[in-house]
Amino acid sequence: MPDSSNLSVITEASVPAGRAGTPEEVAAERTTPNLFSLLGVTPTVGRGFAPDESKPDSRVAVLSYGLWQRRFGGDRQAVGKQILLNGDAYAIVGILPADFSHSYTSPFMPSPQVWVAGFDPSSITGDYKGYGAIARLNRGVTLQQARTEMDTSYGLGIFELPFLAAGGVTAAAGT
Repeated sequence: MPDSSNLSVITEASVPAGRAGTPEEVAAERTTPNLFSLLGVTPTVGRGFAPDESKPDSRVAVLSYGLWQRRFGGDRQAVGKQILLNGDAYAIVGILPADFSHSYTSPFMPSPQVWVAGFDPSSITGDYKGYGAIARLNRGVTLQQARTEMDTSYGLGIFELPFLAAGGVTAAAGT
């Protein structure tokens, strides 16, 4: 596996989210804990995910600014409270900035509104579907070298997202 600090793995889903009352269907991502640090994003309120929150049973969530406004009225005390996602309670640990761009996501899915930790990249085999990865290339590593390594080792095809590539971030997606 490439340097784990330079690679974040994600999987997308649509889940009912809410507290008491009517849940709202939102786009969600389960991710490795380093996604936000890899993208250089710091939550406006609270924190991002901690390294020890990579276990699949981690029940922590980071909310988009929009979801925080809609479901919690922008209350800063939402951090530390719980949100129900697909019927399971998750502790809210952070709120992303209003200007956070979801431009790294799949064009086939709506922009995520909630992120949950608990994706263990060591569980990936060459025979998977529905996972994506975002990587920042190490200095001196070419895109072609990364493509070869990811395809040979993990069966991942890599494509470059020009708006992220300027910052050294390249996205990889399963083929």
